[in-house]
Amino acid sequence: MMLNGLEPVAQPGYGGWMGCEYKPSANTNAGLGWPQPYLTG
Repeated sequence: MMLNGLEPVAQPGYGGWMGCEYKPSANTNAGLGWPQPYLTG
């Protein structure tokens, strides 16, 4: 699981900050497409 070890961040009501890094792919849309399955709303 992507958030393994970061359970507090995954809990409802978490109000802190979190950062992440990614290795860009061929273009911006491809590089930023990885979080789509994790986004809601």
